[in-house]
Amino acid sequence: MGAAHARGYSAAGAEIVGVADADETAAARLAVAYRARPVTTPEALFNLGLDAVSICLPHSLHHRCALMACERGIHILVEKPLAISIREALEIRKACRDSGIRCMVGFSQRFQDGFCDLKDSIQRDILGPIDLSVDYLSAGPAVPGWYLQQPAAGGGILITGSIHAVDRLRWLLNSEVRSVHGLIDRHHDANQVESTGIITLEFRSGSQAVLIGHRSSLRWHRKRHWFELQGSKGEAAVELNEASIVQRLSITTSEGTQERNYLLDDPFEREIAEFIDAIRHHRDPIPGLEDGVTSLAVIMAAYESARKGKTIYMESWEEAYKLC
Repeated sequence: MGAAHARGYSAAGAEIVGVADADETAAARLAVAYRARPVTTPEALFNLGLDAVSICLPHSLHHRCALMACERGIHILVEKPLAISIREALEIRKACRDSGIRCMVGFSQRFQDGFCDLKDSIQRDILGPIDLSVDYLSAGPAVPGWYLQQPAAGGGILITGSIHAVDRLRWLLNSEVRSVHGLIDRHHDANQVESTGIITLEFRSGSQAVLIGHRSSLRWHRKRHWFELQGSKGEAAVELNEASIVQRLSITTSEGTQERNYLLDDPFEREIAEFIDAIRHHRDPIPGLEDGVTSLAVIMAAYESARKGKTIYMESWEEAYKLC
């Protein structure tokens, strides 16, 4: 992910000053490609006179590094999730507000061509009001070890994968979540986190959604990801390939079906261009802090729903956790 961000900054014409990685060899490998300085700690990186930083670390380190950046007046692009708890997310939000720091949360799917064109179709009312959305993500076992460790990741497939779908639906539907019901299971004894999760959502607009996430233990498993919307005037589907850089969008209405294929899409270039533009023009980037807090809250509500076996209603839940 750090390499993807570096490509984005380079494409935007930004100077990459330094690269931090606990693995000195990894830091040097990426730094040399951009004539940057390799370091092995966040403290060393933040002392290089940065204007902005991308935090592409294990989830449990987002909170500490974001607070350090705020203390030094450094703007932040943090990979999703914003943090691994609501408490941490709210502390980051407060620190950014108190210090005047701009913070963007890396929901890169908002910048993928297929989803951008789908958003345009919804705004032009081609599909009509959306009744139902379904997101299916089935990923393989080839992930960093910390993905499967609760203290480092904060959860499993829901917080690492399905949180994208939560943010994407909030953006596409232009509506917030009213209620959440979650089911999770840990099928593999070696894992500390859920390998399967199902979330049902009701939006304030009346739209409903089902999010399905699964991390297979089969070593030959290939990632599959598709997303569909059912509207009163039409339906749409987006299918992504294993690397999520090849997409197929199909839209069907009474006039027939249109298909669009997108090859070699790099959403990180557009994401980082938005981040840089927001800093230069003294505005909040989109998606920003509130998107990070809200989408994390929905995932955490799904976990609590699964533990308690009941539906969580976000309005009262958010008030209880002082998210408003």
